[in-house]
Amino acid sequence: MKASLILVIGLAFTFLTPGVAAQPWLEVSGEAGLTKVHVQDWLGAGTYDADYLNYGASVAALFGSRASRGIQVGVEAGLTHLITYYGFYPELRSDDVNAWRVLGLVRYWPGEAKWFLEFAAGINTYGSTSDPTLGGGVGTLFDISERWSVLAKARASLVSDGLAPIFPLQLQTGLAYQLGR
Repeated sequence: MKASLILVIGLAFTFLTPGVAAQPWLEVSGEAGLTKVHVQDWLGAGTYDADYLNYGASVAALFGSRASRGIQVGVEAGLTHLITYYGFYPELRSDDVNAWRVLGLVRYWPGEAKWFLEFAAGINTYGSTSDPTLGGGVGTLFDISERWSVLAKARASLVSDGLAPIFPLQLQTGLAYQLGR
């Protein structure tokens, strides 16, 4: 429901704001990074070790302008492997934590529109848990043709789990396609 609302707001902003050309974009990206979390606080009592490598993939739809001081609004959905943990409490315990996420995105293209600042808010779901998520990042698009671009960005996020905060730090790259010009 939240993702649909963000998409409707993005479409309304794009088509109703004077002077902003409607430029819909689709993006597909892969990501890799590290997850920072205190495993004992997150999982409870016990002795744990963890592999903090995270990786995954996402798709995004954005609307708005890439021009100087342009704003894009959109929705991103993805799956990320956050962490693998293993340890004892009271018996051997091990798990891969994979999280689905849906985020609303706002990108701001300052200055000459070569780099963007990105703000994200939404939800991460893993197991039977759904947690609010906030993120911020910086990135760029390298144009390779009239409609195709290569995406490169870095993002830091906060997944607000009730037991211990989870901080995924990621680098993302992929392809972006502009639907119309």
